[in-house]
Amino acid sequence: MMLKVFTLFLLVYISVFAQEECDKKSYGYSYLAIGAQNTFYTQVFNSNDGEYTLSSSSSSPYYTTTTLTRVNELIGFEIYAASTLFATTTTETVSASNLSATHKLDFTMTDIALTIHYKPINEYNRITLGARYTYEVLKRYNFRDESSISVDMVENRIASISFDLGYL
Repeated sequence: MMLKVFTLFLLVYISVFAQEECDKKSYGYSYLAIGAQNTFYTQVFNSNDGEYTLSSSSSSPYYTTTTLTRVNELIGFEIYAASTLFATTTTETVSASNLSATHKLDFTMTDIALTIHYKPINEYNRITLGARYTYEVLKRYNFRDESSISVDMVENRIASISFDLGYL
């Protein structure tokens, strides 16, 4: 426990005082990046017929962009956005003690965050406070072997809002 406290103290000390020697000031930034969103998904649920496990993995093109704007010497404002460019279709496996089936799955995600940066000591040490909205969509279709299922597509939509507090 004492080692953790000492390490935390040392990191804060180095961060606060060592960076004051740097003459270069960075007041803001902006970037756009394109890459891949790799998703590994597992869902386990119980029904009257027993326990079912759904699992899949996919990789889809993804972008992210952020802008940090300086409001004044104490405050900065950051806007972050990321999203799946288009969903890559993958196969989802459904397994249970008496069933093994597959169908198609598309997964997309959108993530938006707004963050305030407060700089009480200097430009390099910030307390951040923000809110984040995430929206995920899972589309399941092309069902086979499920004679009891009479649907063409099942869509799950999940939205969440979270609040973030941190030190940067």
